[in-house]
Amino acid sequence: MEIGQQLAWLGSALRPSASSNRISSSESRISVLTGPETTFKLTFQVKEIEAGRGESKPNGTCWQTLFRNPVIVKGYPILARNHHERGLELPLNMMAGLGEASRVTNWAGGLVVKGFSTLFCPTRLVNNSVQWHYLFEKDGDRISYLSADNSCHNRVRSNDLDTTCIPLCRNFLGWASSIEINTGKLLDNHQFYLC
Repeated sequence: MEIGQQLAWLGSALRPSASSNRISSSESRISVLTGPETTFKLTFQVKEIEAGRGESKPNGTCWQTLFRNPVIVKGYPILARNHHERGLELPLNMMAGLGEASRVTNWAGGLVVKGFSTLFCPTRLVNNSVQWHYLFEKDGDRISYLSADNSCHNRVRSNDLDTTCIPLCRNFLGWASSIEINTGKLLDNHQFYLC
C-alpha cells in the first residue's frame, strides 16, 4: 500500500494544471478492485483554485508569482508548522534558483537575496524557521535594493540574524503581516531570535 501511496502522490504532483495561468489542486484516490487478482486503481482530479474576487492577495501568497500555473497536491501531510509559518516551504538554494537570485548581500542593515529583477527579504525568524518575502519587477526590469525597505518595513536586520545558521533553517516563502517581538529571548536550544 505504501508504494501505491507514493505512486498516487507522484501522479498528483506531476499532473498538468487545470489552468494556463492559475494555481490548481490535484487529488488522488486509490481504489481496490477485487476479482481473481487484487488490482489497485489510481484516479486523479485536478481543479483550478478560485482566486478571491476583488480581494488583495492574502498573506503568505507572494510565492505564487514564482510560478505560472503550479499544482498543489491535496491529501498528503506536510511537516508541522509550529510557529504559524506561512507560504511555501523550500530550501534556500531552490528559492534563490527559482527567482534567479544569485547575490546574497547585507544591504542597509539586513540580508537580501537578489537577482536582476527579483529580491527575497527575511521578514521573520523564529526557532529554526525563516519567513521570507518575495519581490519582483513584473516587466522584468532591474529591481532596486531600495525595494527591500520600501516593501518590507519589518525585515529582519543583520544584528538579529546569524547567517551561518540560515542553511540549517526551514525556509518559508510567503509574507507574514504580523509578528511577535521577542528580540534577545532564548528559544528552546536553538538560540535563534524572533524579530
